[in-house]
This record gives sequence, structure tokens and C-alpha cells, in this order.
Amino acid sequence: MNNRDVAAIFEEMAALTEILGGDPFRIRSFHRIAKVILSLGEPLSQLLSQGRLASYPGLGTGALNRIKQIQISGSCAEHQRLLQQIPRSVIGLLELRGVGTKLVRTLSQQLGIESVDELERDLANGASGRTAVLGVPTHEMLRSAVAHFRRSIAPLTIAEAETIGIELRDALATQPNVVQIQLAGSLRRGKELIGDLDLLV
Repeated sequence: MNNRDVAAIFEEMAALTEILGGDPFRIRSFHRIAKVILSLGEPLSQLLSQGRLASYPGLGTGALNRIKQIQISGSCAEHQRLLQQIPRSVIGLLELRGVGTKLVRTLSQQLGIESVDELERDLANGASGRTAVLGVPTHEMLRSAVAHFRRSIAPLTIAEAETIGIELRDALATQPNVVQIQLAGSLRRGKELIGDLDLLV
């Protein structure tokens, strides 16, 4: 995993912890570690193998252990623990424009809305929906955010999908224990418009 990928894991841990109402100090710590990782001028893997990563300010023993785990397996024990407490679909709510962790916490923890699809259905119910309690401005903001999200995930042309698919395939092929990987689904069948990418690993 490159530096940006590892930093993204720490940012996700910060978001998950905040959604769960966790320790603000830990949330800030995750953000700080991600910032340090992104500021590094060399690959994490190189700094780790040479034993130089510990010399960077802001990376204590706990951070170094998590980074090592992420480099080996693509995650760490704490990341997995947090993911077990929150459905992946809840994290997807953060992809909505203007929606932050506090609003996601309200949607998931208080209103029981755990995905973009569920939010969209609730918003369609208007004043009788669960989100109506958030008030008209927030309700309208969410409607706009979902509409923008839907437009942003419109189907790709086969040429666009093939470019992205090959890039993903080649990146995944470098991971440990991957014996074989190939593009599948609608891209392999040559459909003109591709809604999602399937890879067999």
C-alpha cells in the first residue's frame, strides 16, 4: 500500500470513531497520523524496512504498530474492530456532499438510516420520513446531496471502465497471495455502458 492508502485508513478510523461518539483525543490522533504520513517524502515501506520511520515526530509506538499491520494486511486490528461496529454502508453516507461525521452519526445512531439507498427512500417520504425531524434546510440539503451522488455514479463507457478496470487489476495483482485475477461481468461481456466493475481474484 502506498502512503496515501495508509493515510486513508487512519482517516477512516477517525471518521468511524467520531460516528460512534468515541474519544475526541483519539480522533485527533488519527487525523494527525494521517497528516504526517501524507507529508512523508519517501514511501512508508522503504522507511519501515530501513528502520527510519520511528524518527518522525507524531508517530509513536501505537502508530508504528498500526502502520506495520496495514502494510502487511491492508488493515489493522483497531480498524477491523471499528468496522465490526458500523456497517460499511454507513461509511458510504460520508460520500454525500456536505455530509460530515456528526450528521452521519445522527442518521445512523438516532434515525437508524444506514445507507444511501435507505436515506433516499426516507427522503422520498417527505414529512412522514424519519429525516423530517432534522428540519427543512437539512432535509433539502440531503435531497440535493443524494441527487448529486446519483449523478456522479452514472454508468461508464466501456472505454472508461476498461481503463479503470485494468488499473485496478494490475494494482491488485501485486498483492501477496493473489494467484490469479481477471476482469469479469459486464466489462468482460463487452457491454457499451458499465454500471460497476467486477474482478475475479
